[in-house]
Amino acid sequence: MSSNYSRPEGITYPPIDEMVAEAGSRYQLVLWAAKRARQVNGYFSQLSEGLLEYVGPVVDSYPQEKALSISLREISEGLINAAPYDPEKRAQEVAARLAKQQEAPTLGLVEEVETEEVLDENEAVPDSDPA
Repeated sequence: MSSNYSRPEGITYPPIDEMVAEAGSRYQLVLWAAKRARQVNGYFSQLSEGLLEYVGPVVDSYPQEKALSISLREISEGLINAAPYDPEKRAQEVAARLAKQQEAPTLGLVEEVETEEVLDENEAVPDSDPA
């Protein structure tokens, strides 16, 4: 038997219980959805100014649709995710990336300087690139 009613939107769709499993708790889901809704709202506000600081909705949005509804649909479809921010872990990742960049070989991009060209400590180093 088919129904003439469309799937309900808003509070009942997308189902909150499915998204709570993704977020971990209702509190985390509320924070996550509210933050994304502020970004979507900021995106729409900045369209006329041409600033585009935030990323717009990654799902199709409808006229007069609220930013919170858009953000909840993005979360339920798995198009955005939020990882808890750990400042210590982030600092370790940045330090490891910087150490890796410093250890990386130059791949012949640096020109070798002949040993006869020894500069005095007070003498300026000439630019080898005229640009």
